[in-house]
Amino acid sequence: MTMGRLALAFVLCVPLWLRLFLGLEKLDGAWSLIAGPILPVAGLIAALIAVGLRRRLDPRLALSIAAFNLAVTVEDIAVGGMGPDEGWPVLTWNLADAAGYPSQMDCAVSTLSKQPRGFWAFQEMSREETKVLEARLRLQCLHLEYHDRGSRNGPALCVPAEDGWVVQSGYAHKMTGDAVNRYLFAEVIPPQGPVINVANVHLQSYWGSRASDEPQGKGLFSQLTSARKRLQKMARRQRAQVTRITQRYGGMKDPLLLLGDFNSTANVWIHHHLRQTFQDAHRQRGWGLGGSRPVAALGQRVGPRVDYLYASPGLRWSGETQTIKGSEACSDHRAVRSWLSLDQPRSRRP
Repeated sequence: MTMGRLALAFVLCVPLWLRLFLGLEKLDGAWSLIAGPILPVAGLIAALIAVGLRRRLDPRLALSIAAFNLAVTVEDIAVGGMGPDEGWPVLTWNLADAAGYPSQMDCAVSTLSKQPRGFWAFQEMSREETKVLEARLRLQCLHLEYHDRGSRNGPALCVPAEDGWVVQSGYAHKMTGDAVNRYLFAEVIPPQGPVINVANVHLQSYWGSRASDEPQGKGLFSQLTSARKRLQKMARRQRAQVTRITQRYGGMKDPLLLLGDFNSTANVWIHHHLRQTFQDAHRQRGWGLGGSRPVAALGQRVGPRVDYLYASPGLRWSGETQTIKGSEACSDHRAVRSWLSLDQPRSRRP
């Protein structure tokens, strides 16, 4: 093989190197949050180029490179949404950007009223908004603010007010030692079920990573410096937040349902780490891309998957996982829903 062909093959394999590096904790950082969303597109482009240059490159090598790049592209495409829906419904929805949706609560109530009732987790909710859902949809809810420094919004967890659902307790747990944000932890007993621990999380966001020492200039260099610092802080805290949550789960007796807005795509390290222990509802029982953050520039039809449902051993996803059609009319996130069952018989606590 000539040096030219070798160099071309190396360039076309860049998406493969990136995918390998994304799964390594020591290399996780600001670059991961950029590479994660663009990697499937980069893999598809590299695959198409490899096929187009197959005679120049070598047909067998070109097709091998194309096949590996396509594997990177379709990695998060699920084909497991088959079979009946059984168990308890589970839903997560970030109802953010209320200012951009003047009738957000009416829209949310209308959307939720058509959904099967069960474990419902919300992010970016105020206490007043939680009470609206509680009253209009006959729910029992827990709510807390993300922090005590002027925050109105936070996570909420709701279950039906009827049918034997019991919210046994609820706690505010700090995300990390260097951050003020908290997540909502609760013990819930569903009908004919055991105690299930529920953690409703909202991992560090880009907009919440603004640093006090950010450059204030409007020039390109200042903006790039600010973006770099925010992404570095975002990646560092997300890594610490997921590590703390999984360490805490290690001491729990009852199974854990982990759900919420993770502000990251499924190919970055934190999700690789979570999938070592938890089951991803989309990958097990989803269909298609599962994009939960519509992109306006693409007509709101597609977008990255940043909202997740994870279940620990002892639980299993027992129904189709899907994003709720039309929920993007109420928020800049789509609601994500699935069905949860016990993986094996467990005795209910007395």
